[in-house]
Amino acid sequence: MTALIVILCIVVFFAFLLFMPIKLKAKYADDFVLKIGYLFLWFTLVPQKPKKKKAHKKSDKGPAEKKDKKEKKENENISQLKDIIKDKGIGGVIEILRQAINIMKGFLGGVTNHIIINRFNLSVIVATNDAADTAVNYGYACAGIYPLTSFILSAVKKIKTQSINVMPDFNKKECEITGDVYAKIKLFFLVGSLLKAGFRTLRLMINIKKGDTVAQEHAVK
Repeated sequence: MTALIVILCIVVFFAFLLFMPIKLKAKYADDFVLKIGYLFLWFTLVPQKPKKKKAHKKSDKGPAEKKDKKEKKENENISQLKDIIKDKGIGGVIEILRQAINIMKGFLGGVTNHIIINRFNLSVIVATNDAADTAVNYGYACAGIYPLTSFILSAVKKIKTQSINVMPDFNKKECEITGDVYAKIKLFFLVGSLLKAGFRTLRLMINIKKGDTVAQEHAVK
């Protein structure tokens, strides 16, 4: 009975972790700041803290030897690509790329379907030294920013608050851009999408080695 209680506690604990969201905060004013959080922990991805300089150990390999090793690795990658083209033909390579793109689209779709954007704020003030240039640039900014943000946000199913403002300022001399994004996704959905994409990628690699990239197309979906 005690063992069963322990197992149930472990299951509940991991279920709790899986259904806790991974949070992402991005902010841009004078500098860009990107943070990722889970539970009560937050990590700053950008800007990165300066690393302490370590004493460089003397390497027995000279610059020429390191260069030769790098070139050898590049030549091996090129040789592998040529072998694939020779074995599969251009049509086979295109089919491999198509299936790889489908895997990436499936992963991104699985993630974006479960992302929740709590806050999306973007403010762009268009300004130049000349009023006529400001008016022209304002038109360009509106034509580019509004469709682009609409396209990006349309991929997300749930957005709580959003504010997108593009304004001209004929008194200022320089443009100003500020932005603030707060999004989250439950770990369960992220891990599920990663596992699905990983399994499909593994199946594709196996099919490539077997020489079959078309017949197994439905199997990797």
